Amino acid sequence: METLSIEIILGILAFITTTYLALLVFLRNPKSWTSRFFLLLGIVINSYIVTNYFSLHPPLATPEVQLFWIRVVMLVTSFLGPILLFLVFVFPGEKFIIKKRYLFPTLLLMVTSASISFTPLMFTGITYQDGQINPTPGLGFPIFLIDFAGLFFLSFIVFLLRYRHSTGVERNQYRYFFYGILLTFSLMVLTNVVFVILLKKSFLVFLGPIYPVILMAAIAYAIVKYNLFNIKLIATQAFIFILSITLFARIFISPTVATRAIDSVIFVTVILFGVLLIRAVKQEVKAREKISSLANELSETNWQLARSNEQLRIVDQRKSEFVSIVSHQLRTPITAIKGYASLLLEDSYGKLTKEQEGPIDKIFASSKRLADMVSDFLDISKIEQGKMTYTFTSVDLHAMLTDLTDEFRKEAKEKKLKLTFARPEKTSFIVTADEGKIRQIFSNILDNAIKYTQKGEVTISIEKNEVQGTVITRMKDSGIGLSQDDIHHLFGKFTRGSGGQKEHTAGSGLGLYVAKKMLEAQHGKIWIDSEGPGKGSTFVVELLAEEEA
Repeated sequence: METLSIEIILGILAFITTTYLALLVFLRNPKSWTSRFFLLLGIVINSYIVTNYFSLHPPLATPEVQLFWIRVVMLVTSFLGPILLFLVFVFPGEKFIIKKRYLFPTLLLMVTSASISFTPLMFTGITYQDGQINPTPGLGFPIFLIDFAGLFFLSFIVFLLRYRHSTGVERNQYRYFFYGILLTFSLMVLTNVVFVILLKKSFLVFLGPIYPVILMAAIAYAIVKYNLFNIKLIATQAFIFILSITLFARIFISPTVATRAIDSVIFVTVILFGVLLIRAVKQEVKAREKISSLANELSETNWQLARSNEQLRIVDQRKSEFVSIVSHQLRTPITAIKGYASLLLEDSYGKLTKEQEGPIDKIFASSKRLADMVSDFLDISKIEQGKMTYTFTSVDLHAMLTDLTDEFRKEAKEKKLKLTFARPEKTSFIVTADEGKIRQIFSNILDNAIKYTQKGEVTISIEKNEVQGTVITRMKDSGIGLSQDDIHHLFGKFTRGSGGQKEHTAGSGLGLYVAKKMLEAQHGKIWIDSEGPGKGSTFVVELLAEEEA
């Protein structure tokens, strides 16, 4: 009697849970074939739960009646394998797409197995041994095994193939679905086939209702895997539902009026608190769903950005390679033009007239500017491709700046600018750097200072910071000055100050970018100080001082 009560309780709980899960998934998306087949699977499992109970406890305890209900169980079970296979084919999508060579044989097998369920081909009869039922299989029983066990096994194969080609969330869905199929199939075959048919033992058949619930729970979990937080809501709703049904049933079986009143109060209280609990869980689920959605969007955005950055890097690399090739091809003819223009200006081919000097001087200036621009392009190409090489030696900045001051004095004088170099005495200004590239950097800065200063002076100063072990060079002019926005962007590629664009339209905006990259490679720094437009600028270069022996 106690076993029977346990069996009834297990059956009722399994029926309620299966119904709840089936409706929950179906109402979530009724148009989805995954949801529809899941609902059909729930209906078949509930039918199995009811008929399995009556096959063990028939209304009339006669062999004929019990055999009838056993055959009903086989009829219901005939639909289980095909529906599960169809669910596997559509999961987790919404459309039912299956090839005819799979559809028609499956339906034929299902119809055949269901048709022979009520004939001796399935079971010829039953016998009783030690109070247990032992059905005798007929000649058609292998058809049922193929329909039930065979299609279960085929579902495994399909799942394994799809699992191997799945990724991300979908892979997790397949994993949980597969676990449910494997566990349910193993338990059902063990208790209903191995024990009943082979070992002639049916004492575990009463556990049958539990196994499909395991399958339903696993599939439901897999279907809502796109949003795992719903599992908490599902569990809460199921708990409140089952508890409410149990308390409601107690009201009618209570022996006294007082007990019924107490049970009624408890029932109402549980309903009220259950509603509040479910509402709180829903709010938490929504909050977590939103966080999860934002996290997924952020992850997708990051992936897209990483992909875009990689594409930009490839494009930038190819651009650099193209610029390098073109610049190399341009350097030779530009150098030739510049050289011959210089020779003409130096009267190497005879005295020039005043009418000839002007155009040739413009040719020389333009070719020099083009040569500098090509050099900048080549430097950028080498820097970005990691091919720029540096030869580090001991460099006397004091001597270098003295030489550059003398070199640019003519240009400053032509613009009536005062060019001075404050030469500190008895101080060593030796740094470890690439002399050629440092000279190129200072030449570029000094050239810009003179170019963008219309009146006033350009002053060069140098000092040593003994604490930090650096040598700091400043080139200050009284030129057009810079705004804070100009200072922020001035060291970018192809960028120039707004005032500089008006003064000299032919600049490339590459010199300072190249200077910054070269200095960084030599552990140096460069920055600009300016009080604003029209108030001049100060370019500051900092290099590591060479350690004294």
